[in-house]
Amino acid sequence: MLSALLIRGACFQAKTEEFFVLVAASVAYLCLACSSGQIVEASRFATLQTCSTLFKIGGVILGLEPTHFAVCLTMMWISDSAVVLLSFESMPEPIAGAIFSHGLATCLALCMSILQSKTMWLLHRALEESSANGRAYQRLLGMTCDCELSLSIGVSSSDVIIASARGACLAMLGCDAEGRLLTEFVKPDDHGRLKNALQTAGQGLPFLFPMTLVTAGGFQKEVELLMTRTSGSGALLTGLPKTSDVEPFADPGVFLVGVRYAYSHQGPGGETDGLEVSARMTTFTGMALGDGGDFVELDLAGAIKFGLREHWLIDPAQLQLQPGFLGQGGFAVVLEASYYGSPVAVKVARVDVRSMTEELVDCCHKQSALQLTTATTATTTATTTTATT
Repeated sequence: MLSALLIRGACFQAKTEEFFVLVAASVAYLCLACSSGQIVEASRFATLQTCSTLFKIGGVILGLEPTHFAVCLTMMWISDSAVVLLSFESMPEPIAGAIFSHGLATCLALCMSILQSKTMWLLHRALEESSANGRAYQRLLGMTCDCELSLSIGVSSSDVIIASARGACLAMLGCDAEGRLLTEFVKPDDHGRLKNALQTAGQGLPFLFPMTLVTAGGFQKEVELLMTRTSGSGALLTGLPKTSDVEPFADPGVFLVGVRYAYSHQGPGGETDGLEVSARMTTFTGMALGDGGDFVELDLAGAIKFGLREHWLIDPAQLQLQPGFLGQGGFAVVLEASYYGSPVAVKVARVDVRSMTEELVDCCHKQSALQLTTATTATTTATTTTATT
């Protein structure tokens, strides 16, 4: 269908050799994307700002709706970014000039962001399908980040001082997608509990702490925040983040947050030197089932990690992995699990088997064995039926 739309768009243009080259390349790479299973549904782009000038102009040029124009560009980007750039440069001068003058770079960045957020979309679809099968996951635990932070207690109960450390961290304790400290979402009467919670986390005892966060729709929601310790010696950060730059992805549930902290180090002689260090973290806003059984958007309350660097590990005695997974894609595998008796979905990054924990390896082996047994049984049944006939 997308290929047909592109070809239809060619009917409204001058029949130049360069334009036919563009159409041929677009159709070829769209077909390639279809064969590799990387088609993105049109509904995936329902939240895009289709009224933007870029998509309007692109739609008029190719005779497409703005949403379809975004889909076409994304499919070409998934296929080969170099070909996309070459194709645009091969277009007739008026068309190429119009596209470049209205933000080609923005469009390509949008395509890349859609590709990067594909994993969270697959995770949502996996949970949606599992819900349709009668398995309602009351909370979704899972988040990845690539900065390394730990926490310490300030002078007052409401002052959370962040210390850098090697190992994993809880990005949700730094800033939310809008750059605000999450302590702003803690109720005033919970400040004392938060201080005690951080002290408990500093002792290496992971737990869930209830607090109020703001959902993607702007509503407040009571969630449970996972707290755990990090490894390595930390250098004290003596202040709140000075700046926070937020870059929204095409998927409104995924944000790339760059945070700059004031850093000070006290030397052996008591001297203090100050400098600024930057840390980038990826914060995912996920989908979870509400009490009514409908999917609602909320900021993920915690993260489950396996191993040292790639993942945290919350209370291992209470986390029971199931012999199966809900979905996989990109850099993550979504596993079924039970935490304190409640069903949860665990997003685990793809890592080398040599760095996996025994629980995760056993889960993967059981799943592989289950798939092999199912396939063997189906083949045997089909053979027996054929022989009987």
